[in-house]
Amino acid sequence: MIRVLTVLFFILSFSSQACMFPIQGAEYDRLINIERVEENSYRVTVPRVVHERTDPIIVLGFDIDDSDDFLFAEEIVSLKVVHKKNISVAYFSLKKQVEKIPFINVRWPIDCCMCEVIANSLIPTNED
Repeated sequence: MIRVLTVLFFILSFSSQACMFPIQGAEYDRLINIERVEENSYRVTVPRVVHERTDPIIVLGFDIDDSDDFLFAEEIVSLKVVHKKNISVAYFSLKKQVEKIPFINVRWPIDCCMCEVIANSLIPTNED
């Protein structure tokens, strides 16, 4: 019984240290650089390290509702990320999807008990 209570104590104490509010905002969104490399192909570059968090995870998401500023991924695709000395790079292609709004989500994770950094950026799909 003591072992069960000890295990429960550790599980509950660990979850209580979880981050409720990740570090995010426009200043982090601006760290995402999206470049068109071909007609429907893009390159995403981001800093490899942000606030001592390294090796970002880059995800391509698709939102179906453009009525607000909140991006909700109805569909996601994890991108293969290459981590270089100071930057992380990922490539992706887009098919014409009129009803879906593509965006990039980047997370700089941390192992334990701290808030990760999160950034989002819409993908410029038409020529300017």
